Amino acid sequence: MQSARPKNGFDFRTRILWALAAGLVLSILLAGPVRAGDPDVAVPGARARAWLADHAAALQRSAQLFQVDPVVAGAVIAAELDRRTLLDDFEEDYVRGLLRDKDDRFFQKLAAAFTAPAGQDPDVSSLDRMLYTTSLGPAQLQVRLALEMEPRVAKARQAKSRPLQPLLRAILDDEGCIDTVCAVLRHAADAYRREAGLEIAADAGAMATAYNQGSPVARARQLKKNGGDAASFKKNERGRYTDALAPRVRAILDKSKPPPR
Repeated sequence: MQSARPKNGFDFRTRILWALAAGLVLSILLAGPVRAGDPDVAVPGARARAWLADHAAALQRSAQLFQVDPVVAGAVIAAELDRRTLLDDFEEDYVRGLLRDKDDRFFQKLAAAFTAPAGQDPDVSSLDRMLYTTSLGPAQLQVRLALEMEPRVAKARQAKSRPLQPLLRAILDDEGCIDTVCAVLRHAADAYRREAGLEIAADAGAMATAYNQGSPVARARQLKKNGGDAASFKKNERGRYTDALAPRVRAILDKSKPPPR
């Protein structure tokens, strides 16, 4: 088994912590202005375009399975790919290192530690506990939400729920993440309909905002509590950028459809 520890003996976690700190600073320094309102730049980046072209069929299948709009799902993922930072890369490097270096017993313990009070399990570091709220993979799926959605994904796929280790591998995989993305989007649309009386399923920017902000149930309840309606739903930067991408995403997916028989 390949070790995640460098040959020079410098502790892997220490190296990643320094890398995360450097990545955060560089991401702030290198971050560009919000460009969603400029139609000249509302085009998916090269990586996002390649992802959409390569996985259009899988995206269509998953969207149908979870009854979400494939253009919305594709635009959400394209926006996440376009907005990746060095910090995202460093976090993923750390998780990939864990997947190489640790066996399933570690991930079973880590999954239990996610819901245990801090300090109850001395064999799980605070850094590893932070993985619970980390977003990973091409779609920047939050691990907490992926775990929450796994029973729904398993039911739709008529399979057993995956434990943490294979679920992390799926989140990091270009195609393996798609079902969980669509499940999260279905969950978000249902939450806003049920909790706030809002229909957002066909609105790419609103769905991206709900996807990007964490718990859609809590957000929808807060919106309802504040007397909010569709007009008061505020799209964040990721949502506005996703709105700008949606027409181009639709064109890519339409071009990728097989010809009618």
